[in-house]
Amino acid sequence: MTPEQQDLGLGVFRAAQRLEQGLQFLYERLFATNGVSFEAFVGPVRGDSLGVNSAVFEELEQIITDPDPDALLAMGDAYYHAVLKVAYALSMMSIHFAMAGRYTWAWERVAAGTAWMGFLNGRMRRLWEEGALKSEAGVRLNDIIHKEDRSSREEAMEWYDAHRAEFKNDEDRALEITKLVPYEIGTVLKWIKKHRKTKK
Repeated sequence: MTPEQQDLGLGVFRAAQRLEQGLQFLYERLFATNGVSFEAFVGPVRGDSLGVNSAVFEELEQIITDPDPDALLAMGDAYYHAVLKVAYALSMMSIHFAMAGRYTWAWERVAAGTAWMGFLNGRMRRLWEEGALKSEAGVRLNDIIHKEDRSSREEAMEWYDAHRAEFKNDEDRALEITKLVPYEIGTVLKWIKKHRKTKK
């Protein structure tokens, strides 16, 4: 395995770990009112194929992508349960793809899982604003998100400094960095611009 492949694999593992931690936090704040642990909650999603029970995953994915808004509204919290389980399954799949050396597929899964976590984050923020959640929960959630952003940015800029001379322009560098962290090229270019100013 080359150093570049090691970096890609390590980046996926870190992102998947942060995703799982964020999902567990959201589960405990949004749904854990019946004493069911996070491990037990996501248990049915686990399986042998890519670490995921494919039949359960496909069924859940079908639920959360249902185009009928009335049906989704009628589901209530069951919809959010399905979203969380799908996001968790995507984090598991990303690790398996990374272990197989399929880094593009791995990053696609962890990025999709992170997007669904953002959706749940929005749900939590609404509940917090409505007074249904304690304010410290929102503060802790913000801490998790900011730590994840900061960690990814630091990792990206370390790579930038180490590999800057290997590419002709910042667009090419940013494109390569998107393979290491689950962020869009526009975001990475903003990081680079700010990073370069601090270096002057």
